[in-house]
Amino acid sequence: MIYKQILLQYPLILFLLLNTLCLHAQNTMEYSNEALQAKSKTELIGIATALLKEKHPEYILNTNDFNIRVWNTNYGSIKVIFTRAVRYVNSNTAVTNYDISIDLVSKEILPLDDPDLPFYTPSKEADKTIAALKAKGLLPKSNQPDVEYTITENTAYHLISCFDNLYEINKNSIKNQIHPYLSKTLVSKKTGDTLYFKGHNPFYYLSQITFKHYYQEHLFAVLTVKKSADNDAIINMAVSILKEKQPELNLNPNDYDIMILGNYKDLIVKYRRFIRFNTSDKETVFDLAVNIITKEISPFNTPEIAFYTPTSSNNKAIKTLQKLLPLEQSEHIEHTVSENDNYFFVTSIYESVTKHYFISKKNNEIVWTNDAFTLQFNNREDLSLQDHYKRMHGLFNVTSENNKPLEVMTLAVLNEKQFSPNIKLDDYSIGYKINKDEVEVTLTRLVTFVPLRHKNTPNLDYNLKVNLVEKTVAENPKHFYYPTDADLVTTKLIETKLADFLEGADKIYYPIEIIEEPDFFNIKHSGRFKLGAYTNITYRMDKKTKRIVAVIPTINPIYPNPAMQPSPYKEIKD
Repeated sequence: MIYKQILLQYPLILFLLLNTLCLHAQNTMEYSNEALQAKSKTELIGIATALLKEKHPEYILNTNDFNIRVWNTNYGSIKVIFTRAVRYVNSNTAVTNYDISIDLVSKEILPLDDPDLPFYTPSKEADKTIAALKAKGLLPKSNQPDVEYTITENTAYHLISCFDNLYEINKNSIKNQIHPYLSKTLVSKKTGDTLYFKGHNPFYYLSQITFKHYYQEHLFAVLTVKKSADNDAIINMAVSILKEKQPELNLNPNDYDIMILGNYKDLIVKYRRFIRFNTSDKETVFDLAVNIITKEISPFNTPEIAFYTPTSSNNKAIKTLQKLLPLEQSEHIEHTVSENDNYFFVTSIYESVTKHYFISKKNNEIVWTNDAFTLQFNNREDLSLQDHYKRMHGLFNVTSENNKPLEVMTLAVLNEKQFSPNIKLDDYSIGYKINKDEVEVTLTRLVTFVPLRHKNTPNLDYNLKVNLVEKTVAENPKHFYYPTDADLVTTKLIETKLADFLEGADKIYYPIEIIEEPDFFNIKHSGRFKLGAYTNITYRMDKKTKRIVAVIPTINPIYPNPAMQPSPYKEIKD
């Protein structure tokens, strides 16, 4: 009887076994790119899941924890991306590899194929926390397309961070009127009360294939609130943390633009100082940031960086300047004050223009102003507290039409540094550049004369670079060229002869360089490039005859010399 039953069931058992083997073979077989292209999304996900199980059986994934997308890349690959819908991050989380990317062509599985990229495995604590938040309706019970969450917590709060509308980004606009790109919900563990913040994610231009770039600690967005009470509550939390961690710190909130920032996991209250008074310590920072969850306060978590504390002298100077200048305090305006013993230098950066002022300390009068190209600053989202300002050190050309006050300051600095009274500004071409901290004056000598007596002398400086704010000169007066009366007579004669030779003084393009040799003078000027001959022209004046001739080099600097060796390459023709 038993034998008969086995015979009856044998075909069914055999059918099930063969079916399992066929399915396994189908999932693990080699697929050409063309064959993969013909598969449906569901079939491609099945192939990716089988490949994952085959290569890494130690990882058992709950596919309900992931949003799964399939991408056909521009390079001919087909990638299946498993993106974790809810991420849990605590202070001990040392990895950021929450997602899995499976290339069905190369069969590469990242991060699992790379031992240096540890993969996140949720702990029991994480699963318990996520389940509790879902039960309270603070997280959706099932995954939502294009929505990803990150959970952090401390002893008092859960913080739910949400990236929304990730894959439906309008690349022509940062703003999206339907969904916020980033939102934060702060939940009290004790009472269940919530504070809600949202902001537009400014990183819309990043790759849509994988959004791992979003999960970077330095990428922040400004967050806003619907209810002013939520704004007051979060600022009060920051104040409490400041009193707890830095009780000696005395901040006047009127001196700061106070804003709420968020990245993929943190909630920050940042204090951005409206008026910054430069100090001798270049590493000093003027802003601070309070992390609501970790309770860290920057820059106090970096001991080598000093936080600016205004002195009584600084406060007095700012009050004086506020009577003379429109030092508005607004979220889109920032002022920087520098000083020396004679002047205040003030830079006011607006959204569309940057204004600069020199104010005399002697009579509290504005002696010079300049409207420049805006530095396009917006450090509201910058939490480095320093890097933004280092990026703003680029110099822009001065556009003011009245630079006579700058000339007076330049001569005063040169005199103080023992360059004057030998310096005459008429002998130089003067350029002015400016940034938020300095005004740089460049004096380029119109005629550089290298006399024979300096033939074996180490190179002398002919040009000058002066910082009017710091009152410094880059060159050393002991290594600077001062023309003698005989030098001036010689250069004047050569200029006259060169003008005659070129048939007009307007044909001389300054600056020019004159190098004295035993029997003649070599002359180079800025217009020495002859387009027709594609070569450089110098001039030579004989000392005895005072005649000038043009000297054209025998070797053309652009086209090869006919005597040069032929090219080793040969064109292959039909």
